Amino acid sequence: MHDDHRVRAGVDLDGPILGSVAADGLDRPLLMLASDTSPWFGNPGWEPRWATNTGVKIPLRIAGTQHMSLCDQQIILPQLTTAGLLEPAKKAEAVGTIDTARSIDLQRAYLLAYFDATTSAAFGGE
Repeated sequence: MHDDHRVRAGVDLDGPILGSVAADGLDRPLLMLASDTSPWFGNPGWEPRWATNTGVKIPLRIAGTQHMSLCDQQIILPQLTTAGLLEPAKKAEAVGTIDTARSIDLQRAYLLAYFDATTSAAFGGE
């Protein structure tokens, strides 16, 4: 996104910001969708040149989630727990206590709304 201006908007799913984006910032919208336990501004990976990011910055956190809630583990681990292959405490440690369907519904809704907004005419879209 930093080096390819065809990309109108970006999303960070609970990860650090690295490379040229961390060094230079962005001039386009960035959604930072985070788990309930993300360090936010106490972590250098989440605060790189926040002031030099001149694009719209949207930090959102999903309550009841852990880091693995924002990847395939949100679907896989509950199934392993139901099958008796993973202890409920281990599942909660990885994906949090949020209901799986609720977590996925929220992620889909936030991402859809974000990209609908950032690709609209108001942001230079079609």
